[in-house]
Amino acid sequence: MNFQKLFYCKKELAVAGLIGGMIFFSIGAFLPFKYKATGSVLIVQRQADGTDAYKEVKSAEFSGKIIQQVILSNTFMDGVIEANDEARRLYSRYSNPEDRIKAWQNGVSINQAANTGILHITAYGQSRNQAKEVVSTILDLLKNKGVDYHGNAGVTIKIIGKPFYYDSPAFPNLPLAALAGFIFGLLIWATKIIKDSVDRDLNRRISSINRSRFSGYAKGNPFLDKISFPDLDQNYFEEFQSQFSANKLKTAEKREDKKAFAVESQQEVAKNEIRTEGLVKKTAAPDNLPIFIEKDEVQKEAVANKKSAEVIEPSEQEIKERLNRLLKGEL
Repeated sequence: MNFQKLFYCKKELAVAGLIGGMIFFSIGAFLPFKYKATGSVLIVQRQADGTDAYKEVKSAEFSGKIIQQVILSNTFMDGVIEANDEARRLYSRYSNPEDRIKAWQNGVSINQAANTGILHITAYGQSRNQAKEVVSTILDLLKNKGVDYHGNAGVTIKIIGKPFYYDSPAFPNLPLAALAGFIFGLLIWATKIIKDSVDRDLNRRISSINRSRFSGYAKGNPFLDKISFPDLDQNYFEEFQSQFSANKLKTAEKREDKKAFAVESQQEVAKNEIRTEGLVKKTAAPDNLPIFIEKDEVQKEAVANKKSAEVIEPSEQEIKERLNRLLKGEL
């Protein structure tokens, strides 16, 4: 399996993870830090005599949900900004009221303990002291002027957790960023290794299929064994190992098909020659084959026969000479 190759690339994966962790850590180090501070309050709902404890708890829980919405309102935000210089310095840079209330709601979070009237209030700032000052102002306003905001005189708010801040920044979390970068680097490099492995296997299979097309022609044939196949190089497709484009692989297949056609043509010619040579060796010439004479010789022979067939008549002089010789006894 391709996943087994990851085991043999442990060092590469470790280096990729370290590089990713360093990159994420460096990016986080250049981002502006945000610190947070936290405080807690208890909401006490006064009830009439004879009210059971369950109703008192549910009433306090309901009042807590109302106070959460009060804290996130723009009226309460304006009260905090007016009461504290650090809060004013933090939120006065937003000239648009919509941007200011959005920054306030993002910079303050409230969590309520289940089935209780306890609220945990967290505020974020550009420094530890700034975050602590914002939380302190929120708690003081809830304790001293809470009725002015929620309007229920039967609700009493007590501070049960004084504001305190964390030494390390809440954002960015550099250790977490480094861990995320390490995991990201591992995944990216592991994906590359698996992809390279899959592409190499695919190229080997394509090369093997193309070579197997012609391997059966030359088996058992001494003449075809002498034919070389330089175009079907074993490493023809392996030169594309580092290329991941499917179009390039298709182009290579077309080129290979053209070369295969040329090889098939050579093989067909060789087969025809073998057939012709075999027929010549196996078939004996008949004894009564006609002898073919060239056309010029036939014409010459015809002229000679015609001359020999013609009758030449002697002249009178020749007749006289022959008679004289006959009388003299020379003939």
